[in-house]
Amino acid sequence: MKTMDGRHLVLAAVAGACLTASMAPAQSYPTKPIRLVVPFAPGGGTDISARAISPRLGEYLGQPVLVENRAGNSSHIGSQLVAQSAPDGYTILLTAVGTVATSPHLQKIDYDPLNDLVPIAYLGSAGLGIAVNAAIPAQNLVELVRYANQSPKGIFYSVSALGTLPHLAGELFKIAGKINWNHVVYKGAGPAALAVVAGEVPASLVDLSALSPQANAGKIRILAVTGSVRSQVASQVPTVAEAGFPGYAADAWTGIFGPGALSAPLVARLHAEINRVMDTPEVRTTFLKTGTEPRTISNEQFRKLVIDDNRKWGQIIRGGNIKVE
Repeated sequence: MKTMDGRHLVLAAVAGACLTASMAPAQSYPTKPIRLVVPFAPGGGTDISARAISPRLGEYLGQPVLVENRAGNSSHIGSQLVAQSAPDGYTILLTAVGTVATSPHLQKIDYDPLNDLVPIAYLGSAGLGIAVNAAIPAQNLVELVRYANQSPKGIFYSVSALGTLPHLAGELFKIAGKINWNHVVYKGAGPAALAVVAGEVPASLVDLSALSPQANAGKIRILAVTGSVRSQVASQVPTVAEAGFPGYAADAWTGIFGPGALSAPLVARLHAEINRVMDTPEVRTTFLKTGTEPRTISNEQFRKLVIDDNRKWGQIIRGGNIKVE
């Protein structure tokens, strides 16, 4: 058996000491309360999700987790606060896909979401659906494309706001499905869903939580969901990819981030404890009530998703010359 010489013993000892030193903060963490920053006003779905998570996360970590709302500038006031905080795990961010993947391409901000924020844990995704008025003959997405393209001027679909994920998901489908349709902006998902019920527009692309009651009443048909997986609340409805357009995905996800320089051991510790929280029935129930379907993925999967979505939505925004005044 080959033995180590003195030099190799020293190198091994140094490597072990470095590993122990890098893990020590995570082993002792936390020793004081943690701020969970929500970059939106109180009362919204993201805020409700944060307040559902915080008590159980505090229990698992052994320190209080305090929700702090820092709304403004399309979520970037609170997000920048976290990005510029000390990377010690005591200030973290709960936000949505728009913060890191869409609005940075639509407005000027003073930090880089991809480098100044580190993904910690994916929490889930709010389902978006493509629906049509019950009088429209299309029974599936392929037929909707055919119907739109046979209309002399194409068709219109309602969305909740300009530059939001529903709008961008519609622009992505315009490319993937080669469909002749254009958006009409309404003031929120509810009015956008009612517009397709009333026949003001033949189609809509908004939150499933707004579409499902109308579909259950037989006033509209939901033809597909935009996410990468089927929705729990409409499990019979195919994804856009399953409906004949492979590769399409538009997930309205929510996740937790930390400052960009947050160490890997602290990221791993928080990721594990947040995933434990997301497996509790009461948290899952609360998330579903807000329209977000809870799901956990690995940290590496989440990192890749953030990068891929930033690239994808940036291309859609630039390619469509989309601007938000």
